Amino acid sequence: MVTSEIVRKIEKGKVVCLDKEQEIGILQWNAHPAFKGVFFKHLIKAESTNSKFSCSLVRIDAGYEISEHIHEDRWELHEIISGIGKGILKDKEIQYAPHISVVIPEGIKHKVIADKEDLYLMSNRLTNFSNGTLFSIAGESIEHNKRTEAIFQHIVPHFHQAFIPAISEKQKKGILSQREKEVINWVKEGKTSWEISKILNISERTVNFHLSNIMQKLDAVNRTQAVAVAFEQGLINIG
Repeated sequence: MVTSEIVRKIEKGKVVCLDKEQEIGILQWNAHPAFKGVFFKHLIKAESTNSKFSCSLVRIDAGYEISEHIHEDRWELHEIISGIGKGILKDKEIQYAPHISVVIPEGIKHKVIADKEDLYLMSNRLTNFSNGTLFSIAGESIEHNKRTEAIFQHIVPHFHQAFIPAISEKQKKGILSQREKEVINWVKEGKTSWEISKILNISERTVNFHLSNIMQKLDAVNRTQAVAVAFEQGLINIG
């Protein structure tokens, strides 16, 4: 593994929030549970922003990849820091190189492949749009019309209110309860539902109930994917 000068500078820096500061250098690299040769440093965890935003420093070792996957409920911005590789969004191939930023919309299948050197990027994920709504309304004419503007000033707030319930429901999906975090952490350790029930002193049926809720909240189809998504969102640590 070769660490570039710019990556070393980033690791000497810190993340500054309103109520705390975090030295980046002391954060550990976590091996991704699903993608071999891929490592994360969680700079901002989703759980600390009520699942609205998260940010990670990502390292993909030379010759490895983040295999094809999809985020159903969040947009992602990849800011390439160091190294060379490529990303594939749907059928479009995009060069990954320093000073290039790649916007990945929700619901789009994508993968990232490192070339002959380690690829470093900043991964920023945004899921919250409840504080405002952007409407784009098209018509045959682009002429500014004061009457039309006045009408939209009155009806757009109602559009916004109509969208809020659906948006809020999606935001709730990524928030795990304390018990759900305990369950997914034991799943991460390879424990069965029966073993987890004995550890937490609850019934196996209750464990499976929590697992069902976890997979629904994280848009996961099985335990392995649930662990991977929880890790990506900073809800659990590996190692």
